[in-house]
Parts: sequence; structure tokens; C-alpha cells
Amino acid sequence: MLPALVAVLLAFLASRSIGSASKRARAAKAVSVFLLCLGLIGIMAYLWEYSRYVVTDSLELDGEPLLLRIVVGTELKDGVSRNGATDLDLLRDNLYEPYAVWTPESVRNARIVLVGAFVLSFFSLTFGAAMLAPLACDQGGGDFRKL
Repeated sequence: MLPALVAVLLAFLASRSIGSASKRARAAKAVSVFLLCLGLIGIMAYLWEYSRYVVTDSLELDGEPLLLRIVVGTELKDGVSRNGATDLDLLRDNLYEPYAVWTPESVRNARIVLVGAFVLSFFSLTFGAAMLAPLACDQGGGDFRKL
């Protein structure tokens, strides 16, 4: 919620700090298009990284299905060998503990990449949409400043 509020505030300040109304509108459109494209690229990067670093398994606990999503690393710990096993097989063999299989640094890096891609895409899409909102009000005949 806080990143969305920060993005809206920054978009408002940025759209008001550029010269005349027509220059402001052109600059806001250009920045919005750039940010929306960056957000879409960020979403694709997040989904790609998610499919790379997150392993999903389903278990049954007390008769109820339980879906596990576990972030895994890229570097195996010393003494752990893959021997053709998948990431899920390695997790099952080690009681679903990623730190028993992968180095803590590689698991931490995977989490940072996932969070970074998500925050980048969320912030870019929110900021880009917030930059377009005043333009839509101006083109629709309404004045958003009277609200």
C-alpha cells in the first residue's frame, strides 16, 4: 500500500513540475508510456524468475490439501549432489528445508531477485497509471483539482 501512495504522490509532483500544460501533457504521456512498458517487462521478469526459483508441491495435512511454495537457490551446498534429481526431489529428501540443500546466499539472492522484480513492476505500473490519470480527467472535460 505504501509504494502505491508514494508512486501516486511522486506522479502528481512530477506532472505539476513541468512547464506549460501542453508540455506537461506530452512529457507525462511519454513518462507514462515508458513506465507502463517497464512495468510489463518487470512482470514478465518476475514470472520468469518465479518459475525458476519457486518450487511448488501439494501435500495432505489432516485431510486438507496444503500447497507449498518454496524459494530455492542456485548453488548446492557442499556434500549435496543432484544425481539427476529435480529441485522438488531434493526438497522432499531434506524435509522441505531449502537451506539444507542450497547455500543461504543463493536462496537469499533468489528472494531478492523475486522481490526486486515484483516491486519494480508494481511501482512502475502504479506510477505510470497515476501519471495518466490527470490527463484523462483533463481530456474528459473534468477538472480533477476541483474534487
